[in-house]
Amino acid sequence: MKHFLKKILILAVVAGFFTGLFGYGYYAGKPPKTKIKEYKGVFMPNAGIMPFLHLSIFKPGQMLAGGINTVAFGPLYFVKENGEIFKIPGSKHLNILLIQYFHRRNLRVMLVPRLSYNIKDTLFGNPREIPTKIRENKEFLKNLNEEILTWAETAEDLGVELFAPLDQPDEKFGHILTDQWNKEIVPKIKEVYSGNLVFKGDLSLEKIEFNPKIDFRGYDYIGFGLAADEREENAQEKLKKTISLLKNSASESEAKGIFVTGFANNADKKEEESPDVLMGELEKILDGLGERPAGYFILDAPRKLEFKLPKFKIGESFMKYIPKRND
Repeated sequence: MKHFLKKILILAVVAGFFTGLFGYGYYAGKPPKTKIKEYKGVFMPNAGIMPFLHLSIFKPGQMLAGGINTVAFGPLYFVKENGEIFKIPGSKHLNILLIQYFHRRNLRVMLVPRLSYNIKDTLFGNPREIPTKIRENKEFLKNLNEEILTWAETAEDLGVELFAPLDQPDEKFGHILTDQWNKEIVPKIKEVYSGNLVFKGDLSLEKIEFNPKIDFRGYDYIGFGLAADEREENAQEKLKKTISLLKNSASESEAKGIFVTGFANNADKKEEESPDVLMGELEKILDGLGERPAGYFILDAPRKLEFKLPKFKIGESFMKYIPKRND
């Protein structure tokens, strides 16, 4: 227990450092008022817990100079076997400061709470689905929804322009539960949040075609992930079909449009692609479609920096208290 408390203290010191760094922004940050034609952004999945990794690569001035107008990030939660939601100490305050920090620098924010069952998957790969026995626990969704609604209220108070209730719920819950969850959570969010509501999904073509349909009513934008794979000769055709299907879904649900909410480079590539190269690749792909989505985000996952994290051994304390997956 002493070892665990020591690790928590380290996290608290780190959080305190960034509180001082961004402190005055808590009161001064205001969302941008300028009009934009499209959301062009960066999704920083771990910025809500390790901002120094992202801000060392993506500096606000450089993002604005490159045409980027939006930054996506959010708090990270872990779910335990009993359905309890584990909150990282200091996370809420840190995320609020980050929102204000980017607002002061004329960048819009898409707030995206994230949920994980396995810390290694979260920090060094793609978070996988929540086990069935946890998903079927009524207390789990009740606890999760309480946290999401709290963030919806915070997003409203701070003028956050885009709010995605959860990162890739279709991947976490499966399509059937996601559809049920949408119908429950969306009306409640609309009661406290007046900005643009985004469904930030995985929604690959295969999953759209071979899974039950999801009801997106109440969302303003429908987002899907896109991975660059130059080996697939029919990649462009698959993308066109995916976008066509999602546009139909957007029309049926009266959404404003669709987003590419996470564009990642080829996972097989050994070299790390720079942000400008990655954005260039995405825009080249979108230009080939003839019509761009309403918004598009590259995925900033500074893996080279993240793989050095075990040297600090910060994450080990959480691994001891969060059940490991057996599959």
